[in-house]
Amino acid sequence: LAFSFEYVGLPFIVAYNAFQTGTGRGWVILLTTLLSSFIFRIPVAYLLGFVFNMGILGVAYAIPIATIVGATLSFIFYRVYRNKPISLVK
Repeated sequence: LAFSFEYVGLPFIVAYNAFQTGTGRGWVILLTTLLSSFIFRIPVAYLLGFVFNMGILGVAYAIPIATIVGATLSFIFYRVYRNKPISLVK
């Protein structure tokens, strides 16, 4: 059941990533993916799985939690950069 919650936030992340790619801001995708996957998902999985003794269920809950964090980060970057002009030539 925990894995199915990940698919609720996934379309938002894909849409925001497509927007960032289309506007030439691929670094935003890299940053949100690294933050949600490595900086957030792994520590939360460890905390829920081992520190709070939830076992594999805690690890399973960490996946949709990290997806929600990734969607939130993507939305924040979208709100910040949606009206910024795009410079194709530096």
